[in-house]
Amino acid sequence: LSDPQAIAALPQRLEADYDRLRVLVNNAAVSPKRGGRKIAFVDLTLQDWNQVMAVNLTGAFLMCQGCLPPMLKAGF
Repeated sequence: LSDPQAIAALPQRLEADYDRLRVLVNNAAVSPKRGGRKIAFVDLTLQDWNQVMAVNLTGAFLMCQGCLPPMLKAGF
């Protein structure tokens, strides 16, 4: 979800495989861990923060932006 090019290609692939796109469930998220344990907020690095934002927010935004046009076209 942090690769805009992969996300941009996904709606067309889904339409090709399933005829039309009807539903989008934005349910992916990351929570940084080290050694199998969650990292406390005060211990996050900027790199950790950027990964969280890329997947949890930007990924959801890009999925909505990419999937909404085919959904509207299909009448949803």
